[in-house]
Amino acid sequence: MEELITIPLFPLSLVAYPGKPLNLHIFEPRYRQLINDCETEYMRFGIPTFQDGKALTFGTLMKLTEISKVYPDGKMDVKTLGIQPFEVVEYYSILKDKLYPGGEVLFMEHDDLVGRRDLAVEVIELVNELYDLMKVETALVEWDTNFRIFNIADKLGLSQSQELDLLRIQDENERLFLVKKHLQELLPVVRNTEKMRQRVQANGHFKNVIPPKF
Repeated sequence: MEELITIPLFPLSLVAYPGKPLNLHIFEPRYRQLINDCETEYMRFGIPTFQDGKALTFGTLMKLTEISKVYPDGKMDVKTLGIQPFEVVEYYSILKDKLYPGGEVLFMEHDDLVGRRDLAVEVIELVNELYDLMKVETALVEWDTNFRIFNIADKLGLSQSQELDLLRIQDENERLFLVKKHLQELLPVVRNTEKMRQRVQANGHFKNVIPPKF
């Protein structure tokens, strides 16, 4: 039987990913205590995804990398990094004598291997087309040996359920296939929306129309 590990938990309405930095603004006293404990005791904590009023059963172990700013009232800006996905087996609203929640978790297998280059390049082309159509002001995505789909997963228009599906997949190629399928379904909708936008903007303008010859 796999070993259960008890860790602090910080439920959020987002999906954190392994290898992906995540900046947080900490304002609640219980989570300020959590961050202080992470700094002084070199602890790590988990972010289980919070959806529909409850913490779900999957999340990502996080490492505190920097406390960027502490405000006079104790609030903080911190930088964290995703480490490993986990499944929550038991959730505690308060962990022992702390203010913050915790839980018993099972860490999931997770590979950090590069995916197939041809598949990754195909996905990147779809991503860049999406960004172009939506006029997103961001640098174009390029392939290199450090490319992992987790690094841009929050910028692909995935639903939260799809993001959780992505987190649970252990193989990079399977993750790339999921994103490819999503983009192939999304892009026709975005293309049609862009055409409609152009038609709406054209209404009221003088048109240089050449009539047909009969």
